Amino acid sequence: MIRIEDKVNCVGCANCVQICPQQCIYFVRDEEGFFYPKVDEAQCLHCKKCDDACPVKSAPVVSQDKQETVTLGAYHKDLSIRMGSSSGGAFSAFALNVLKKGGAVFGASMVDSYHVKHIAIRSPKEISQIQGSKYVQSDLMGVFPQIKTIIESSSPVLFSGTPCQVKALYSFLGNRPQNLLTIEVVCHGVPSPMVFERYMREENAVNMVFRNKNRSWLTYDVELTKTNGRIKRQRAANNLYMRGFLQNCTIRPACSQCPAKSFASGADITLGDFWGINRIAPGLFDDKGTSILFLHTKRGEKAWDAVKNELIFAFVPFDEAVSGNPCILQSAPLSNYRENFFNDLKHTSVRCSLHKYAGELPFSAIKRIFLLFWNFVFNLALQVKNGLLIIFDRLYSVLHNPPVVVGIEGTLQQILTKNYSACRFGDGELKLLCGKQTWFQEAHPLLKQRLQEILMNRQPNLLVCVPNVFGSLSSLKDSDQKYWRLHIIRNRKTWYKHMNRNRPYFDAFISRCYLPYIDKEEAIHYFHLWKRIWDKRDLLIIEGEKTRLGVGNDLFANTLSVKRILCSNTQAFSHYEKLVSSVLSYDRHYLVLLALGPTATVMAADLCSMGYQALDVGHLDIEYEWFLRRATGKIPIPGKFVNEAGAGRGVGEMDDERYLNEIICRC
Repeated sequence: MIRIEDKVNCVGCANCVQICPQQCIYFVRDEEGFFYPKVDEAQCLHCKKCDDACPVKSAPVVSQDKQETVTLGAYHKDLSIRMGSSSGGAFSAFALNVLKKGGAVFGASMVDSYHVKHIAIRSPKEISQIQGSKYVQSDLMGVFPQIKTIIESSSPVLFSGTPCQVKALYSFLGNRPQNLLTIEVVCHGVPSPMVFERYMREENAVNMVFRNKNRSWLTYDVELTKTNGRIKRQRAANNLYMRGFLQNCTIRPACSQCPAKSFASGADITLGDFWGINRIAPGLFDDKGTSILFLHTKRGEKAWDAVKNELIFAFVPFDEAVSGNPCILQSAPLSNYRENFFNDLKHTSVRCSLHKYAGELPFSAIKRIFLLFWNFVFNLALQVKNGLLIIFDRLYSVLHNPPVVVGIEGTLQQILTKNYSACRFGDGELKLLCGKQTWFQEAHPLLKQRLQEILMNRQPNLLVCVPNVFGSLSSLKDSDQKYWRLHIIRNRKTWYKHMNRNRPYFDAFISRCYLPYIDKEEAIHYFHLWKRIWDKRDLLIIEGEKTRLGVGNDLFANTLSVKRILCSNTQAFSHYEKLVSSVLSYDRHYLVLLALGPTATVMAADLCSMGYQALDVGHLDIEYEWFLRRATGKIPIPGKFVNEAGAGRGVGEMDDERYLNEIICRC
């Protein structure tokens, strides 16, 4: 017979109520608004089914197809789905896949203004009902028997809930049905339904969106719809209900000793917000929401394989992923003010009690006002500085003619028809040319000297490529326009100082011919021209050890052969002499492709003077990967070093036999 002697030992799943053959267990709401079971002992058979179904008493659920956990960051390609979700929209991808198979999806829904309950949906049109976070304990009464009935009819079922709810479902069923997929959501804790209801009534609100991210995902808003139809939006950090929740004043006692933390629920997949993605894999971050996923079982991985083409994703190291998400592994400690908070609720409003125990301290308010003032002054100073730079740049550009830069089409045609070599200059090369270091290459006097000599554009058969940004930027998308506009107003004078404007330059964006542009349809033509350059030729590739040009795609499918010389992804110039020496042992009929940052710029020029055709291809392979994925931002590519999206984080060793056989030297 179920006995709750300590409230920390009950998660409120209703298993005992739903599984009792005598129906002699019922739920009673306590003074904090949480439900706990009560037994009519006169009717009890002492069959212990309630004890066996209790997720607190049962052991951690272990799946027979459990595997080593796979960790990913992801977001949905469909922006409307993503913006309708709290994080990256990954849950919707799984749900829609199950619905397409005629299955049922169970998730938490705001069924009325004050009540959150798990419901079943059967149509994609209903998915909005279970999208988004609801920071209230969800009612599960009657849900698990319904799931059992559907499972027995052989229809697929997806259940999404907190870890304790997933563990409770398995405890209720007593097994792991083949047609059941479970997704646990990363859970901080579950607030009291009574506190939520009273808060909504005091606010005269009929609906609450807990995570409105139209302004920002990282610093999201709470949106309240009032009874008069007006909408109130407030930063979540300033909303009293959210402050009470996040400071653990309103959560259930059992949340402080969760029986299903650290993946003990047995869920196939763990899903949540990927806090820290902007640090770990910045290419997956655009402040519109990114999901964190942990695939624990073969069933979970199979479900992932079915939906991954709908998502932009990257594999990430487990330790880094959980570092910004402590709730994945740790229970939330109850607030020291929690007891006082609920005692005050007996004779005061929720708002007053929340303000007293979860409101801003005077020092915090002063600190926030100071930070707002500081940010305002800093931004104002930055705007003034940029405004002055714009004025000076316009005056300078009037007095000095811009260099002639041949576009991508013309540049590629010159390489294709005349077998010219090409080296590229970008913002990183300009820094090093001025004696400043970058994160991937230290400043070196010889490197500085060679870059200055090459940029003067005096070498025959060598196309010196620079960013085609000295004139109109209208073909670039907004983010790239802003970046290059600011770069030019700060650096135009430096560029002009080191350039020979009596000779034409060529377009460095030949290696970035997809992502920066508004019109991306030309990219397929440019990639076709690139492939014609090495059609039926022998390639000698000099690249970083995890760059892996052409691996996993068809970029070099039309070549005769490929050989590779590998070097460190950073500080490559320290290996320069050895790299050149390694190339010189090969015949000059080889087409040499280089992807080594500023080192490739110098090496392409030097190899050209030695009789080789050498092309500094830079980011071409990554651009091609983004093109194939129809990416809209800089995202990590599994198995490849992408210095602008996570760099080498999570990039392991390569076991592709063909690739390994192509490696002839490591410097």
